[in-house]
Amino acid sequence: MKKTVIDYLNFCLAGVVIVLAFLYGMALFRKKEFDKVSWSAKIISSEPNSTDEKANMLKIIDAVFINTFNHSKNTLHFDSPKLIFSKGPDSAYFWSQDDLLPDSLSVKYFSVDEKKFYQLNTRLSLENKSKSADLKVCIQPGGKVSVTIEQPGKNFEAKLAGNFQAKEIPGALKMLVYRKHSGEEYNEFPSLKSVSDYSDMLIQKYEWMVRIETENSENVSEISAYAFD
Repeated sequence: MKKTVIDYLNFCLAGVVIVLAFLYGMALFRKKEFDKVSWSAKIISSEPNSTDEKANMLKIIDAVFINTFNHSKNTLHFDSPKLIFSKGPDSAYFWSQDDLLPDSLSVKYFSVDEKKFYQLNTRLSLENKSKSADLKVCIQPGGKVSVTIEQPGKNFEAKLAGNFQAKEIPGALKMLVYRKHSGEEYNEFPSLKSVSDYSDMLIQKYEWMVRIETENSENVSEISAYAFD
């Protein structure tokens, strides 16, 4: 009989522990709900010591901000440029979010000048005192990466969240020239045979012109030329 009473008592205590853990989790979740802010992010290239207009050209292969508490992910905007350089106006930008700030960053990219692939997986410690924030990931040569959090408003403040070192990783040409569309992969540049070909095509500059001739009084309705980048 005593053994049965003890069993029931242990069962009740276990139930109490489960309820308390559930209530604690709900309280923590509600507290986190109040920490949500409107935030955006972008990746830029930087080479302060160069005067070359296309210095430190980068191809962003993959990038994602993660919050491990609610498992939210923020990937690059589908219309974001993937090829950026230090003097250019473009940046690789993410979807704007109304959510918790990320606590992790993963970015994989290719340095066109160095002909090297890099990857950074790191934890972030972001402090925010405003209802909005802008995150800026700055990539420099040699795999150097810095993350800055900017808080817009009257008292504008930009704070360095951390300096990191991306690791060089093995890579292949397929990572640079293939793109996905409608669930299938397409090679946009089948004539390229190596990673060096890809870099050389972007770095080298060529003088070129187009000449169009017509016969029998034919009219040219449209002429277009597009640059790869």
